[in-house]
Amino acid sequence: GPYRHGFVKRELHRQGQEVLDGQVSKIESAGVTVTQAHLRGGRTTNEVIALSEELGAGLLVVGSRGLHGLRRILIGSHSEDIVHHAQLPVLVVRCGENVWPPVRVVAGDDLSEDARKASELAANLGKLLGARMLLVHAGPQPSQASGEAARQAEEKLEERAGELEDILEERPQTRVVAGEPAEALIGSAREGEGPTLVAVGSRGLGVVER
Repeated sequence: GPYRHGFVKRELHRQGQEVLDGQVSKIESAGVTVTQAHLRGGRTTNEVIALSEELGAGLLVVGSRGLHGLRRILIGSHSEDIVHHAQLPVLVVRCGENVWPPVRVVAGDDLSEDARKASELAANLGKLLGARMLLVHAGPQPSQASGEAARQAEEKLEERAGELEDILEERPQTRVVAGEPAEALIGSAREGEGPTLVAVGSRGLGVVER
């Protein structure tokens, strides 16, 4: 009945507030000031994006459990939803040991304006964290016909590297590879020792498209 429904709602609110207060205490014990904490009810993706828009946030930071296979299909991924639907930069931090701070930044660059913005943000983070940077452009498999396109991509990527040098105060490395972009980025991210931050551009979907 209505009484039971009200009890369940109050209990869920109490539990949510308890979790939120615990996280605030943990962050403040690390010496960081929490200016605001918000408890919202509803679908996680929608509420996080709506709150970020209300606050005029410049960056969203979310955690990822790194689910695979059937668990990922059944449970879904809030972090993926947020990345695809938010219209502001999103930093996804994987769970586990030794994932932060990154010592390398790998930025995917398809030479679009979205990729330019992602690379600039990644360069700023790289400078702040003292991380090296690599710009990666992935294209179709090489052929005689695509040789000129590959050379043009290399030239444009070098131009991007020059622009980012002003932010990083050192020139990022560049790499043009043949193949699928996601595989190229993952392959580049797995090279070397230490954590890697991967930066990609995303258009972000509006309310109706969401």
